[in-house]
Amino acid sequence: MSRSGVARVDFYFDDWLTGTFELEPDLRGAFITICALVWKTRDRLVDNDDAVARCVGVKPRRWREMKSALIAAGKIAVDGGFIRQERAAEELAVSEERYQNAQKRRSEEH
Repeated sequence: MSRSGVARVDFYFDDWLTGTFELEPDLRGAFITICALVWKTRDRLVDNDDAVARCVGVKPRRWREMKSALIAAGKIAVDGGFIRQERAAEELAVSEERYQNAQKRRSEEH
């Protein structure tokens, strides 16, 4: 189990393939990394170009270009100093609810 309690999120490969078909391969790689970071940070991914560029594996200048492209494609948004990805946040909420329900069931069993 992860420290956050959420060990996994659901990933729908058909949705991913359909939803990222138009992206260049490097943008797909950056996008899945952003989704993973949204899950890891519990939807609190700070919009810090240097830090995100390191996670994506590119220089900050290239990350800014990629971020602009992902925003233009409607894949991510920046809001209140955080990078947002709506579907990743939705799946995180489902996973957190599943975790909380499991915790509740365990406490009721004891």
